[in-house]
Amino acid sequence: MSMSSSRPRRPKQQQHHRHHQHHQHQPHNSTRITDDTTRSGFPSAWHVMLLLVALRIVNALAVKSFYVPDEYYQSLEPAWQLAFGSNSGAWITWEWRNQLRSSLHPILFAGIYRAVSSFSDLCHFSQVARAALLLAAPRITQGTFAAGLDFFTWRLADSIYGNGSHVAWTTVQSAVAASTAICDRLYYGLWTFPPLQFVHFNIAQSLAIFYGSNRLDYYLTEGVPLLLMTMMPFAILGLYRGLKLPFSRPSNSAGSSLKEVVPSMLAWASVFTIGSLSLISHKEARFLYPLLPSLHLFAASPLSHFARRLKSWRVSLAGALFAVNIGIAMYTSRVHQKGVVDVMTFLRSEHESKTHSGNTTVAFLMPCHSTPWRSHLIHSTIDAWALTCEPPINISMEQRSTYEDEADIFYHSPTVWLEQNMEQLALINTLDDRSKKWADQERNADGRVTGAGRSWPRYLVFFEQLEPQMKELLKDAPYRECWRGFNTHWHDDWRRQGDVVVWCMT
Repeated sequence: MSMSSSRPRRPKQQQHHRHHQHHQHQPHNSTRITDDTTRSGFPSAWHVMLLLVALRIVNALAVKSFYVPDEYYQSLEPAWQLAFGSNSGAWITWEWRNQLRSSLHPILFAGIYRAVSSFSDLCHFSQVARAALLLAAPRITQGTFAAGLDFFTWRLADSIYGNGSHVAWTTVQSAVAASTAICDRLYYGLWTFPPLQFVHFNIAQSLAIFYGSNRLDYYLTEGVPLLLMTMMPFAILGLYRGLKLPFSRPSNSAGSSLKEVVPSMLAWASVFTIGSLSLISHKEARFLYPLLPSLHLFAASPLSHFARRLKSWRVSLAGALFAVNIGIAMYTSRVHQKGVVDVMTFLRSEHESKTHSGNTTVAFLMPCHSTPWRSHLIHSTIDAWALTCEPPINISMEQRSTYEDEADIFYHSPTVWLEQNMEQLALINTLDDRSKKWADQERNADGRVTGAGRSWPRYLVFFEQLEPQMKELLKDAPYRECWRGFNTHWHDDWRRQGDVVVWCMT
């Protein structure tokens, strides 16, 4: 969905602008939704909010692709375990075992999962209907929250000038901080501060480097352009203007000077954040997402000024920019990396249709976290395992230099790994006879099969890149291709290139 949930993907925030002239002498609470915009010829705030909610929910339900693992493993997976118990098959990553994450987000989804499950039981819904609701519920929830962020980004300019708004927001911030602390205490069973743990593990112990490092200028040359796309030139101009404004307001100045102070504060905060994150080796464009509303706010004024000049070439350029954004959004949300989500639908459908005897057993021979997990498999009776990528926690820097996770070792020589960690191919027998053998295998704390001598599953899932080795190793084994799905036209990880392929044991 992540962290997430929901994807829920993290789509760009759309900006809307409000006419303020008739409010110059009418202070009001910035968080109050009113209808007085209609008197200026603009749609009411309620209409805007409802439109944003509708757009976000449609967007959330329309997304068919995969972005990053965290949107599932840092939100939906711990939420699934909270809702359905430790034996539900959720994948809990190392961050949760070391108190690096706040439990507030998963607790929200856990409540949604429990409510949907109880409602399905009450209404005697079928397995298929229950699964569909459990898939849709987090998306709708996150879409609603995203709409709220869009709405208050639109209201940001108004909230800057609203009298009394600072006290109100201080109260809200305090309430959120207290709720987070209490939720983390209940989830972890001890008082902890996840941001401090995050800094300790990722910076003090340098574990972030284990997941990749990037050059110093990454955010300026790739990260920010990826976030803003065609809004980039307008945001740069707006940011430049914000940096030129005074950073503080004289004590004897009028309240209207906040119009200059707050954009300046946001501009310097954006520069400071990008600069600070650039000093950390591990960089990802999504780390800049908290800045997106501010960056869009900076882009709004130059873009609005540009659009008001209705010269033919400007209209054509504005239309082209809009078309480019729509095209990128459609490709990334409907095409790019869709196979790793579609395969979960196939496996779930196979399980629900009961076209085979014995247990539904699956092995994902892919780089770790290449697909969603229990939030999309749904059924706890789908017994699956995948290659892991645990980081080198609490070991010396000397040992870290040669440390390799399970996925790394596998891709050095897939054939050798399978020969060493799977049972002999000669021992493969009927599926009915294999059910007990699979159930008796060694398992980790989350209940996933681990160790050597693993039984061959009913379904093998891997990327097309691995197909030649699989064909050579299993040429005499009772496996055949039963599903293939397009995943992406390109990928920067050679291990994830090509279609997603499923082989079934016959």
